[in-house]
Parts: sequence; structure tokens; C-alpha cells
Amino acid sequence: MFKRFFRERAARRQQEEMERRLEREEYEAALDAKYRNPQFDAIEAAYGKPISAPLRSLYENYDEVRRSSVNRVIARTPSLESLYISGYFPLDRETAEAELHWDEAGSYFAFATDGGECTWAVDPTDDDAEVMVYDLEADRVIATGVRLDALLSLPEEKQA
Repeated sequence: MFKRFFRERAARRQQEEMERRLEREEYEAALDAKYRNPQFDAIEAAYGKPISAPLRSLYENYDEVRRSSVNRVIARTPSLESLYISGYFPLDRETAEAELHWDEAGSYFAFATDGGECTWAVDPTDDDAEVMVYDLEADRVIATGVRLDALLSLPEEKQA
């Protein structure tokens, strides 16, 4: 009787684990499809203007937007010396609509996060857009002095 109980319990657990693994794989596949097929029209629909060339260029670079743990070194400022990006948000209608909230004017698109309290954002329709940082914990916006088109050419700080 106990053997049967434990066999059935083990079989249920194995089935549940397989279902969780399948859900994770389906989620990862759906997320990967979002990165492979950015919805540039979502920006135009959400912001009323075409997407900027630098933002389009960033999201056309699949290898970059799928990276994680990137630390770009910028000129030292009193409040910021690097841009740590733990990951990029997908560029789709859901993200465009969800990320409109962090500035009252709704003029910034959050394209990356540090995985914690900071979100990197730009005006998605401005070809000369400066990368801004919204620090949720401090509830403040920090100007980085870095233009989006220059972001990828910044040197990377080596991870220890």
C-alpha cells in the first residue's frame, strides 16, 4: 500500500515538473519571438509618431537586446558612473502601453532595467534622445548625458 502511494506521488510530481518545464519553455519561446519581431508600429500607435532611428537600430540588433548583465561605463556624474542593464524589455504593444506610466507626460519608453529599482528610458520618437534613468526608490529621474545612438559604443565594464 505504501509503495503504491509513493509511486503515485512520485509520478504526480514528475508530471507536475514536466508541465512546469513545458510552461517555462513556452514562455521563453514566446518571449524570444517578441525580441525577434519587435513591433515598431506599437511605438507609433502609443506615442503618435514613428519610432526613432536609434531605438529601431537597437531593437533590430537581436543579439544586443537578448543580452543580460551589461555594464556600460559613462563619464562620471555626481549621481551616476555607469549604466548597468540586467535586461532589455521587448518592444511590443504590451510594453509600450505598460511603460507609459513612469513619467506624467507619458513621453518616455522604458527599454531596459537594472533588475531592481532603476529603469532606462528614452523619448522613443526623438532621433537625438538622451537616455534617462528613473530611480524608483529615490523617485527621481537622472539625466545620463548619453544619447541612445551612442549607448552601444560605450565601453563595457568587465564583470569580476
